[in-house]
Amino acid sequence: MAFWGDYHTHTTYSHGKGSVADNAAVASSKGLKQLAITDHGMRHIIFGVRKRKFDSLVADCEKATRDTGVLVLTGIENNLASYDGKFDIEKNYLDKLDIIQGGYHKATIAWTLGQQISFQFRNLFYGFFTKSPKKLVVKNTDAYLNLIENYEIDFVGHLNRDIRADALTIARFAKQKGTYIELNGKKFNLTDAELEKMAEDFSLSDCSVELASEFIDFLVELIIAWEVPLKTPLIE
Repeated sequence: MAFWGDYHTHTTYSHGKGSVADNAAVASSKGLKQLAITDHGMRHIIFGVRKRKFDSLVADCEKATRDTGVLVLTGIENNLASYDGKFDIEKNYLDKLDIIQGGYHKATIAWTLGQQISFQFRNLFYGFFTKSPKKLVVKNTDAYLNLIENYEIDFVGHLNRDIRADALTIARFAKQKGTYIELNGKKFNLTDAELEKMAEDFSLSDCSVELASEFIDFLVELIIAWEVPLKTPLIE
């Protein structure tokens, strides 16, 4: 199986171990054609990309493209900040991204105190329990649907990590909008039953999916191994 791109990577602009140039060099050595730098969103309390460093991030991605021949996409792992489906990034920065992705992170500062309490703190609180109230699950699901409606998102990252929502409803809507759902091996929170249901709903049952792990392998190939078409402009 050939891998053409890696669309979720971190650098020293957030909590990664290497620079943009380091990531691009490794990508080139492995024969990748595309690489997305997706450091954490700007309102992440601990690891967020700082506004003063954003232009440097963009410049580093452009230079890495020239130096390695790998198409290095400027991205941010944006944070879902509220029930109305808003990211924690201002439009002037969003417009400069080559790839748009994001999801929920519990260490995020919302835009208002009300959003911080009702959305961030509430989900943080119920993260210590095995279940969330049904009404909260519905509201969280609506938050993701609003997010996909509000932005031209290339993919939603680690769905249901530290938050509980109806993954199937979100996946169906994402399919309608042409948005991918990331299967993150490090932060994987979808159940076997959800994966099997997605296979049925999306007419992928002819892939002979008998185990969730086999389905995961298929979708990883679909999402990562192929040269994923992006709705946002690529670096020239």
